[in-house]
Amino acid sequence: MRGWIAIVLVFAAMLAGCISTEMTHVQHADGGADITQTTDMSALSSLGASDSSYGSAYSEALSSSLETVCDKYEEGVACSQEDGTVTLKKHFRATDAFYKFEVKDEIFVKKYRLTVDRIESLGDVSSSSLAANTTDSAYSSPYGTSLGSYGDLGADDTVTLTSSRSKMIGNLLEQMKMEYTYTIRMPGKISEAQGAVSQNESEATFDLIKQMQDRKPIVVMSEEVNWPLVLIAGIFGFMGIVLAALGVMLMLKPKQV
Repeated sequence: MRGWIAIVLVFAAMLAGCISTEMTHVQHADGGADITQTTDMSALSSLGASDSSYGSAYSEALSSSLETVCDKYEEGVACSQEDGTVTLKKHFRATDAFYKFEVKDEIFVKKYRLTVDRIESLGDVSSSSLAANTTDSAYSSPYGTSLGSYGDLGADDTVTLTSSRSKMIGNLLEQMKMEYTYTIRMPGKISEAQGAVSQNESEATFDLIKQMQDRKPIVVMSEEVNWPLVLIAGIFGFMGIVLAALGVMLMLKPKQV
């Protein structure tokens, strides 16, 4: 019974817009990336705080579970928890990337294009792990790294933005009043980030629910000075000037009679 109360409270928190997830994607020029996910579940504590025996039991179980929540993640995922906010971090090498990163070398400019069509799972924070060790719950919170296994929505622990079910998932999360953002930090200066809700020279933030509803991937382009080529061109240019100057000096040198 206590597990079912936990599930109801989690749903109530979502419907009240009490849980939010922020994804931060720091893209490196070598193709690797650092992904950070911050999930704020602190509001669940207030929902469970009551004078009833169920509410008190839920609050105690929630606090206990949050203290040990980081014990369940696999090697390579750094996890921390503070005041009901769980932060996960993972480094992806270019060889195991879930995104597509393209580099184009032009004469003096290097251009980058990042495409994210799949939201990778770093781990999962389920209602069963948040309440009284109820491990057989059918509900898995979408505020972990995936959409869990609620119905058909996320059995593979990933979300593909352009998939046929993406719009349905986005509509469901909108009804739950969920806040789900994806911020990308690019090498160089961002030149295009279509659909971003906010943007500066190095970062672009997207409303992930809107991307799901539109069934559009996240695409960000940036560029920076290709310093190696600029340096090489500068060296050759300097040598050319020196040689030209020497040639002029030799031409102007008085001839001996």
